[in-house]
Amino acid sequence: MKLSEKQKKEILTVARKVIASEFKKNESLEISSSLREVISKIGGIYVTLKKNNKLRGRSGSAEQEILGKSLIEHSKKAAFEDQRFNPVQKDELDEIKIELVIISELEAVSGEDAVEKINIGKTGIILKSGAYSSVILPNEAKEKNWDKKELLEQACIKAGLLPDAWLDVTTTIYLFHGEVISEE
Repeated sequence: MKLSEKQKKEILTVARKVIASEFKKNESLEISSSLREVISKIGGIYVTLKKNNKLRGRSGSAEQEILGKSLIEHSKKAAFEDQRFNPVQKDELDEIKIELVIISELEAVSGEDAVEKINIGKTGIILKSGAYSSVILPNEAKEKNWDKKELLEQACIKAGLLPDAWLDVTTTIYLFHGEVISEE
């Protein structure tokens, strides 16, 4: 899904207003017809909040749902329900930068195929093995200077598995592409 610059600004504004609405209950959301068309489509979304370039909250899902519903749900969860952080406070809202990743459909691949198909900075992965799973967003590998194998190893470690678990036939790997939209 390719968004115009105007649509990118609008969707970030919607995410910010959703969070701010927790402090100002009567804040209205005005959504243009072009953005309405985008957020009525199906896709996954991750909402990341950063303060001083450090993670402040994240929530999302690769589940293919109506984007508008997911945007609202995960904006609130990133700000107020991420268990790793205290809820965002009204006085810090201006210091927080929002980043969204809109996720394409998932493609199941084997470990060896994953190495061939990953495009660092553009491909994200979901790794599952039994009760263990992890998600690495497309921009994370680029930010951390990981190569393709390091990306797969880090996904395993994040899931609580051995670094080479991505080669195991019982491990499922899903690749996805994501459009990153950021206030930064």
